[in-house]
Amino acid sequence: MNQPRWTVFAMSMHNVSNHTYVEPVELFPELSLTILSCVLSILGSFVVFWTFYRFDDRNVRTGGRTLLVWLCIADLVTATGNLIGVARYIYLYHTLHKRVIFEEDNTADCQYPGLLDVCIVQSFMTTCSSMMSFFWTCAISIYFIAAVVGRNNRLADRLVVHFHVFCWSVPLFITSFAAGKHALGEDFSVASGGWCWITRCNKLSPGDQIAWMAMSGKVWEILMYLVIAHNYILVKYHVWSTKRVQLRRIPHYLLDSSDTHDRNQVINSSDTMFVFVPFVMYLLRIWGTIRFIVNSSISIDQQRSHEYVTANRILTTLQGIGDSGQGFGNFLLFCLFTKDIRKRLFCRETPDSERRHLLNNGEDELHSAA
Repeated sequence: MNQPRWTVFAMSMHNVSNHTYVEPVELFPELSLTILSCVLSILGSFVVFWTFYRFDDRNVRTGGRTLLVWLCIADLVTATGNLIGVARYIYLYHTLHKRVIFEEDNTADCQYPGLLDVCIVQSFMTTCSSMMSFFWTCAISIYFIAAVVGRNNRLADRLVVHFHVFCWSVPLFITSFAAGKHALGEDFSVASGGWCWITRCNKLSPGDQIAWMAMSGKVWEILMYLVIAHNYILVKYHVWSTKRVQLRRIPHYLLDSSDTHDRNQVINSSDTMFVFVPFVMYLLRIWGTIRFIVNSSISIDQQRSHEYVTANRILTTLQGIGDSGQGFGNFLLFCLFTKDIRKRLFCRETPDSERRHLLNNGEDELHSAA
């Protein structure tokens, strides 16, 4: 006779004989939000690429925006992989209504090798690209430390080569090592938002699964939180202190009210941008980290409670949106909320920099003709 049903992660479970049969909980509304987040991130990443290619003046093709392009490549791969994983999840568990058998050692008997191959490939993509995104985010903050605080553009430019070596090779090595140990695959949304990550289809113990999750993502994610918080606070303090020093050096009677207003507006705009970079990152990624910590620290009996099931479902939804939404966040920050880029995207007027360039060329031609 079946035991009372209880929900864990994204599935409902009930015991029969010596096995646990797992059936999917209806998560299509939540997964549809994840799909929307993936699509918006993919489109947002392409807009960032297009603005970088289309607007080729110095105001756009700065060192920081060049690093942003590499970050968007990683976020584009993550959003694409998550979209593939969620589509697979919907097809497998909501269209085919597959059930999964859990053995006594809490490992799963995965009986769909074709779709499992898709799952492993998708897990490799998103695991690797997520770590690349973490590293490139830290790299951008370090770049600003060298360029803004250290006032050493040459050092900042030399660091870019080291960023490329580290941010591409280290995630690729870690993910390849995990794949070689058969640690990637179907996790039944244990720690993801519908996509595949660390497998539960082999004999990995719960402790090994947590260790692989930490090594292939969560440790680097938490370190990223600390690094970018420290670096952006340091940059913000430097901008604020520089503003105070500059205003003290200029006599008050030499500054009219309009000039002072323009100065403050520019500095406040920079301050706001620096504040929102870590804020948006935390807002998007923190839900998966909270869910990972909670699921790693509570017992099976606690996971059976109604309060846990409700909270976990909410966190799963937020994680699905946030982990897939970094590309869209980049678009909002560096395209929609950046005044110069926003004007070029939505206005037909010639930008000031291009207008000055055309006027200078015209004056040169007049002088040469004379």
